[in-house]
Amino acid sequence: MTAVHPPASPRAPLRLRADLLRTELALRGINQEQFAEIAGLAPPTVSHAFTGRPISAQTLQKIVVALERLPKTPGAAELVAGAPIAS
Repeated sequence: MTAVHPPASPRAPLRLRADLLRTELALRGINQEQFAEIAGLAPPTVSHAFTGRPISAQTLQKIVVALERLPKTPGAAELVAGAPIAS
């Protein structure tokens, strides 16, 4: 998943591609609130990621780990707009 714009420096805040994050959650059949709980993040922090506001590297790590742990819903890619279709 290439949903992260590289920071200007190692300590610079990160901005996720909100469109890809929305797609990833849709493929897993969960909403922002559910994802926040699973990722161990406060709902406003997840909201910041979804609106393209800066997040920390630690928040990015929690998001990535949570997405890796959550299975995608079988058949969801064919239904979710913008999702890559496996051949």
